[in-house]
Amino acid sequence: MVRKLLSLCAALFILIQTVTAQSNLYDLIKASPEHRILSLLIDLYGYDDDLINSPVPLTIYAPTDAAFTTLGPYKLISILSNPEEEIGALLGRHVVIGKFTAANIMDGQQMLTITSELLTVGLTNGVYTVNGVEVITADIPASNGVLNIVHEFINPTATGNTIADIITTSPDHQAIASILSTSGLEDDLRGEGPFTVFAPTDAAINALDPLFVQELLADQAGKLRSLLLYHITFGNFTSSSLTNNQEILMSNGQRVTITFDGDIMMVNNIPVTVKDIIADNGVVHSIDTVLIPELDESNTILDIVARSPQHTILFASIALNGLDESLRSEGPITLFAPTNAAFEAMPQGLIEDILLGGNSAKVLLRHITNGKVYSDSLEDFSSIVMLDGSEFIIYRNQDKLSIAEIIGGDLVYPLANITVKDIEADNGIVHVIDAVISPIQNYTLYQSLVQSSNHRILQGLVNLLGMKEDLDSPDASLTLFAPTDDAFSKLPQEVIDTILNSDLDQVATILGYHVVPTPLSLSELTEGFSFKSITNADLRVYKFGNVTYINNAKIIQGDILTNNGILHVLDDVILTPDVVGLKVLSQRDGKIFPNPVSDQLNYDFTGYLSGDLTLELLDATGKRIGTYKQAPQGYISTAGLETGVYQLRVTDQSSLLTKPFIVVR
Repeated sequence: MVRKLLSLCAALFILIQTVTAQSNLYDLIKASPEHRILSLLIDLYGYDDDLINSPVPLTIYAPTDAAFTTLGPYKLISILSNPEEEIGALLGRHVVIGKFTAANIMDGQQMLTITSELLTVGLTNGVYTVNGVEVITADIPASNGVLNIVHEFINPTATGNTIADIITTSPDHQAIASILSTSGLEDDLRGEGPFTVFAPTDAAINALDPLFVQELLADQAGKLRSLLLYHITFGNFTSSSLTNNQEILMSNGQRVTITFDGDIMMVNNIPVTVKDIIADNGVVHSIDTVLIPELDESNTILDIVARSPQHTILFASIALNGLDESLRSEGPITLFAPTNAAFEAMPQGLIEDILLGGNSAKVLLRHITNGKVYSDSLEDFSSIVMLDGSEFIIYRNQDKLSIAEIIGGDLVYPLANITVKDIEADNGIVHVIDAVISPIQNYTLYQSLVQSSNHRILQGLVNLLGMKEDLDSPDASLTLFAPTDDAFSKLPQEVIDTILNSDLDQVATILGYHVVPTPLSLSELTEGFSFKSITNADLRVYKFGNVTYINNAKIIQGDILTNNGILHVLDDVILTPDVVGLKVLSQRDGKIFPNPVSDQLNYDFTGYLSGDLTLELLDATGKRIGTYKQAPQGYISTAGLETGVYQLRVTDQSSLLTKPFIVVR
């Protein structure tokens, strides 16, 4: 990704600077004693060539080793566990296209990074900042740019403009701005997005045939809306992210084709005159010709969804999952179409998880069945099978038709009501529904444990402690972090002994750490997110790439949706600072060195841990590699370990400490 952006940016620079005897950016970072970790990341993942042979001058704000210590305890492992995405974003956010020194920039000036993010310069009372981060050492000259040193990571900021703001304030786009405002689409383009808009200039609008304009104005809800939507798509399509002959599904259900003629980007053979105008919620490309869609009154199921302002979320998901051709095909099929309000009524985070996650296409197929299913053909308790294999029944609920799921031949509960029925399409029927038919299991959190062969210990503790009623109540709305039987079996012996010797109230407190009084989906469990259990224990989220940890415990299966909450399976029992007498120490307590390490990792926990320590060596996935009994100060051999990320988990009689480290060969 970084290499591609660098090569594309080369066209922005016409003058070729003469290479001097100065060191290049890579050599400067490599030689700096403050940038060992950054240098390691550059070497490990092959970005050295980019910083040596960049086709354009660059300005780098290089975070020191001290910056890495400010990360959460698992963030470094997250970076190394997902290098293509994490390292590219981390480095790219600190690399600006062009050569900027403190002498040639102004307060408030914005600079574009190679990841298309904007950084804002601050120059106040002699203090030089970038997005609020102070530049400690500025303007170190390099043969291919400038190096600056920062002690913190730079976070991106918004540009201050939505797509709607950019279009409405552009003197060349007043006509399209007015039309978008009248149509109601302007408000949509102020939304979260991301969107990509091909914005025709005033000259493009004025060049339209007056008779064609009259035709559009005579059918504003149909032809005019379709034309406007033909210029808008869901997603962030910058020119660097597009390839020659790539097709993009636009919001009216029709596709455009992107081509390139050298540096010129074209959409349907129309040149893009100004590309990559970055907004808070997407990107704008300016064009001098209006894109004309097919206005032949096509009325497929996809057309109906695309034209409906109440189904923009559904259409976006259809587009993202490549199901548009299925809904445009001959059919016949029947679509049960949830409205925007139906999606927005879902628990926070579940829209992204259900519609944009790994099973999103399957979820959409739960709303489609083969054949034309008219409402008057549905007898009470008629059965229909959806394209994902789910079986539902349609039954009459007073004056409405409702959908319910069949479990073991019994009606469990309504899933959705049909609010608008029998919308005829060329290739089938559309029924509008008031809820998303999400893949929620039709049993409780407790029943989930009963059905699991890996939660016998947890189920037994729940029964013993009288928590069954809480986890089995249909009125509950909880999150359960469920340690497996293996998780209990690999607890440190000191913890097991303490649990066995505790009274039931203490054990109930421990179990309560695993129950949260609100439903939390994986999308809400972001790096650094803190929350409370039902026993008021402090819980915190750490990320290893795509892997999520709650305190010390890894989620190995997440987002099991039940009818009274969300269940996440853990491979460890959650430990907190007060769990069974163990104090969980900070990542900054004690020290391990060197880090990165090659053959021998030294440690010193004097003053933090005492007596005989239990040292457990874990890989990045949490798998135990070795266990040692040692003193508070000493070393362990890492000679047999491959390059990668590891953890050292250490316990004494009263405390627990975990430290990540890197092995380099």
